[in-house]
Amino acid sequence: MIDRLLFTIKGVREMLTRCTLFSLITAALLMGQAFCLTSALVNLWYNQPLFDQIPFLIGFFICLVARQFVDNAQSSQLESFACRKADEFRDALFEKLFDEGQRLVQDKGTGGFSTLLVEGIDQVEAYLRMILPRMTKLVIVPVMLLVLLFLLHWVSFLHTTFSGYPNPCRAH
Repeated sequence: MIDRLLFTIKGVREMLTRCTLFSLITAALLMGQAFCLTSALVNLWYNQPLFDQIPFLIGFFICLVARQFVDNAQSSQLESFACRKADEFRDALFEKLFDEGQRLVQDKGTGGFSTLLVEGIDQVEAYLRMILPRMTKLVIVPVMLLVLLFLLHWVSFLHTTFSGYPNPCRAH
């Protein structure tokens, strides 16, 4: 679930912009992979020589390796961002503990407060690392694939977009 409070954290909007850029690049590379691999397979289906498919296979592997580099770059940026934010939250929580001291521990309990310090901040860190790229890829990749499908074969685009999943009742 995406919480609206996520966008109140300083730096999330900039990281979301970066994730959007990474998702656009990933989607373009994914389309390159799909195009190269399907071209090679269709050409082989029509009995064209395997040697003629080598450029398509090389293009597929180049897109695959480039996509891995992009994913690794995005992961490293998200890792440093999430660690930095978790440290900031942990410091703010310690500061609040020292400011309000005994009253805060009495209200929350020592077990609850230590659990919040140890597990809660780690969960926030994992959430920040996970939700931003998933959110952008979930929106950008399918839209770009539909645009490519429209450009390549608009009839398939209409069928894919408006037919939905096959209805088992209409199969007979």
